[in-house]
Amino acid sequence: MAAYKFRITFEEYDAITRDIEIKSTQTFLDLHNCLQESIKFDNSKPASFFMSNDRWIKGTEISLNPKTLKDGTDVALMKTAVMNKYIYDPHQKIYYEFGEWCFFVELIKINTTDDKNPYPRCVKVNGEAPKQYKVVKAIPGVMELNNLELPEGEPEPDEDDIEEIETADAGIVEGIDEGETEIGFGIESDSEDEIPEEEMDENFGSDHEEI
Repeated sequence: MAAYKFRITFEEYDAITRDIEIKSTQTFLDLHNCLQESIKFDNSKPASFFMSNDRWIKGTEISLNPKTLKDGTDVALMKTAVMNKYIYDPHQKIYYEFGEWCFFVELIKINTTDDKNPYPRCVKVNGEAPKQYKVVKAIPGVMELNNLELPEGEPEPDEDDIEEIETADAGIVEGIDEGETEIGFGIESDSEDEIPEEEMDENFGSDHEEI
């Protein structure tokens, strides 16, 4: 029985590769699961293989989840798509999409199977795979976000949000000037200066009594 040896490369990191061997009678789901395990991703996103030509132009799709094209055609599923039904070229190229990640999958060798070894299997690892999710850097003096991994697509705090948090953190309340304290619905002065007697006479008359 034949065993296909594929080299998988990250589209954005061409120095990071994985070599996977799989039986010709196994499915694309077997290849998908082995690939996910080899790069330590969580296998939680939609995924598809696309049979491609030498220029990596996508052709027939093989999907992880049920999918229907605009013309009403159902896309082939990984769990039922057997490898040897789609491999015709000894250097077959397959484009693989997982969430927002893209990979080049290229057939580099066809061997005979070895009954002593399990299939599929990762036979070569080159380079450490990048983190599946982006890491948000810490915002000094506001909040600690070091080592926090957010799912892809999760928006990072914009400058307005950061400024608002910093303002609240510094204890600054808009509309209250320095030297004034907010009490209830009004503002009370912290100043110890007494009201000049001339203003007392003008506002209350000259016959006021001292308290």
